[in-house]
Amino acid sequence: MEEKIREIMQVVFDQDLSEFTVEDIAPKNLPQWDSLAHLNLITSLEQVLEVEFELDDMATMMEGLASILKTLEKYQ
Repeated sequence: MEEKIREIMQVVFDQDLSEFTVEDIAPKNLPQWDSLAHLNLITSLEQVLEVEFELDDMATMMEGLASILKTLEKYQ
């Protein structure tokens, strides 16, 4: 699952994330991760994973990849 999420994030943020740790993939380390990019990420994740996130989860997922992975556990 993590690899699929990384692939989606690489497309959305137009950056190679292979050298980043899970904890490093966060808005503080990716200047292009702004509110619009976050909405694009959420939309892409929902389409690819066939889920519909709750609003609170969308906000939590803004913290980074670690929070995205934790949030996705609820939807499996």
